[in-house]
Amino acid sequence: MYAYTITTVPQIINPSYDPTDPEAGIRAIIDKPRSYFTYIKELLLKDEVQIICYHVNKLQDDMQWVHQTLNGECDDGLIVKLETSLEYNGIDTTSDTIKLM
Repeated sequence: MYAYTITTVPQIINPSYDPTDPEAGIRAIIDKPRSYFTYIKELLLKDEVQIICYHVNKLQDDMQWVHQTLNGECDDGLIVKLETSLEYNGIDTTSDTIKLM
């Protein structure tokens, strides 16, 4: 026969605890939340995050390329007309390709 002993759960300070409000009913120390991710799930999540970061960076690079190409293809008259536009300053500083088109 053996005795089952409860393992101690790691505890952390409760970020919601306010010592000036004793009626809140919130404990000062709470059990540390467990991660429900297995090692495989963590690897899959890391891979998905890398893919998303790659596509976001690629989109930003492509938008800058389109912005520079549009500015390069415009003749002098159209560039002067764009630069005198009230909205162009904001479009140029943010490289907003959709508004530029």
